[in-house]
Amino acid sequence: MSQIIITSPTGAGNTKYYGAFSSLSNQFQTIISNNLPILFDTTDLSNGISLNNPNEVIFAHDGTYNMTFSIQFVNTSVSIHDVNVFFKKNGTIVDNSNSVLSIPNSHGGSDGHTILCVNFMFEMLAGETLALWWNVTDIAVSIQTIPLNPLPPAGATPASPSVIWTIQQI
Repeated sequence: MSQIIITSPTGAGNTKYYGAFSSLSNQFQTIISNNLPILFDTTDLSNGISLNNPNEVIFAHDGTYNMTFSIQFVNTSVSIHDVNVFFKKNGTIVDNSNSVLSIPNSHGGSDGHTILCVNFMFEMLAGETLALWWNVTDIAVSIQTIPLNPLPPAGATPASPSVIWTIQQI
């Protein structure tokens, strides 16, 4: 298992824990305003933070953690619709953690796309879990991976994962 070692001016080191998780899966809602967990299928990097199951991470060490998530939303409707994304810590909704985003409507034959990118800090104890949850105002909104496009007019573009979540102990 790899570790990041940060050396202080006195030469003493501190191990910093981290995790990077993502999903290349599309995620859909079938009921309006239904809270569902956001799922992850890939551990990109991990030291002291791991997937406890596909919808939550577990912390092996006490600490203050800085985290950022990005989610690729797609709207197939001709109307703008809202999405809510929030945290659950140990299975309980975290107060003041909701982010509301209006997803652009489809236009000119193309679906509406936008990325929500949010940064939070949490105090976590060893054994505690954290999860991202979401709901929508219309089932036309989904979380989707945008596939590799080898030949767009401006040149090749890589895939856009549906969800990315990075966590670093500070």
